[in-house]
Amino acid sequence: MMALLLLVSLLGTNAFTSSGPPKPEKVNQLRQELIDRSMIARTYAFRAMQYYTILSRERRRQSTGQEFSLDKTTAIKHYFALTKIRDGEHNQAEAIYRRIISEIMNEDEDGHCDHSKLAVTTLLLALHCQRMGDIKKARSVFLNFFREAIVGNEGHIDECACSAKVLGAFSLFEFKQGNKKKAYEIAQKAVELDRELMPLLKWKQFEEVKKRGMKREFQNINGRVLFSFNAKATAGFHLTVSIPPGPTSMFLSTPSRERTLRGASDGSFEIEVGLAAAQAP
Repeated sequence: MMALLLLVSLLGTNAFTSSGPPKPEKVNQLRQELIDRSMIARTYAFRAMQYYTILSRERRRQSTGQEFSLDKTTAIKHYFALTKIRDGEHNQAEAIYRRIISEIMNEDEDGHCDHSKLAVTTLLLALHCQRMGDIKKARSVFLNFFREAIVGNEGHIDECACSAKVLGAFSLFEFKQGNKKKAYEIAQKAVELDRELMPLLKWKQFEEVKKRGMKREFQNINGRVLFSFNAKATAGFHLTVSIPPGPTSMFLSTPSRERTLRGASDGSFEIEVGLAAAQAP
């Protein structure tokens, strides 16, 4: 029926006002235009679904037993935003992504929104904001998802590969901004959601963050070496302090013992403290 109406509209009013029937060549031309338009629409929808499938990593979710259903409407909207980006209409693309997120957030399915669709759209919007150089806006996109997926769930964390992927991307984003400690904490949350992301915590950069957490920070003020501990020691620790040569005193405080060390003009102290489990101030 729709095809007939479209064909009639293509023929125009002249098809009914003219004295004779339209020429066969004209009818064939219009019929071919109708077929071409239909093929273009189908191709567009097919590409949109392919694009959405790749982004959503459907196979991986199926292998982990998580439910996932393709949403044709969302797929077409995502692809439409992509075409806007390709055409240089970046503000329109951002508006499309934000509208999709708003629609997903307003959906009420058992009291929760669809995190899989929300995760994909969040990643696309955050990536778009980063490409546009708007770091503040990109961080806001990640934080909004974090509040919805984690904080909004009263801190209860269920395994969720799609949410973990967003937090993994959030972690890398903060790492690039120089916030390495924050990035590591977010990465830990991502691993809680998806254990397959465990290799993320073994990255060399994050290994350095962990080691830095175990290091003691020193500051030389008027010849005094001040230091503080901010990491847990599960079986004690061995500490070597390099200081300028000359008389120096150092005060070590832990929950189980206190001691003052003096002397050493050779430029270093070596301290060994054996603790079952201690948090040094």
